[in-house]
Amino acid sequence: LRERATAALMDVYRDDVFGVPFFVHGRDKYWGLDRLPAFAAAVRGSRPADGAAAPALPEVALNTADSDFGHAGGCG
Repeated sequence: LRERATAALMDVYRDDVFGVPFFVHGRDKYWGLDRLPAFAAAVRGSRPADGAAAPALPEVALNTADSDFGHAGGCG
């Protein structure tokens, strides 16, 4: 188990992961839920050709809240 955990941490380091969710497909990196459709399209092979405009990502609805519902560490 320790070897698998160490290997996973080394993969994260090698891929320059800095947040979650984080997806890697080939040399392309996708961070955040708003990038999930682009990642899925890349995996399916429906990426636009090089130089072509990427499909627009959906707009995220604004959410008003009186708290960020994150943990006490202040990062969430």
